[in-house]
Amino acid sequence: MPVIRHVAWLAACAVLLGTMAACNPVIGAAPGAAGRCRVKFASPYRPIVTTGRIIRGSASVLCTGPVDFDHAVLHLQRKSPTGWDTRDSDRSDTIPYPAAVTLLVLVPCTPGTWQLVYDVQASYQGTTAHETNASDPLTVTSHADCGVAR
Repeated sequence: MPVIRHVAWLAACAVLLGTMAACNPVIGAAPGAAGRCRVKFASPYRPIVTTGRIIRGSASVLCTGPVDFDHAVLHLQRKSPTGWDTRDSDRSDTIPYPAAVTLLVLVPCTPGTWQLVYDVQASYQGTTAHETNASDPLTVTSHADCGVAR
C-alpha cells in the first residue's frame, strides 16, 4: 500500500509541476541565464474578451537579478488559413529587474481563434537565452460572443 501512495503522490506532483511550467516558463537553459528571468501570461493564460468588445492579452516579464540585455515582445495573433497572423504587438527593451515589465495587446473583437505569443531574449554575463511560447487559444464563434466578457 505505501508504494501505491508514493506513486500517486509522484504522479500528482508531475501534473502540478507540468502545469506550473506551462504557465510560468523559465527563460533559457544555459547556466548563466537559467532561472534568471520568467515570463508569465496573465490569468487565464490566454486572450480574453473584455467589455467594449475588445480582445485583450497581457504577459509580464520579471528577472530575479540584473541582466545585461532584455528584449520582450508579446503578439496577439488570429488563426488564418495559412497560419497565425499578428494583429497587435507590444515590445519592451526595459530590464525587468527589480520590477516586472507588463506587455499589453488589444484589438477590436472579431470571430476567430486567437492566441498570445511571447518572444523574449535575455543576456547575462555573456550567456544569451531565448524563449518563445504560445498561450492556450480563445475561440470567438460569432459577433454575439464579442458582447460577452470572458
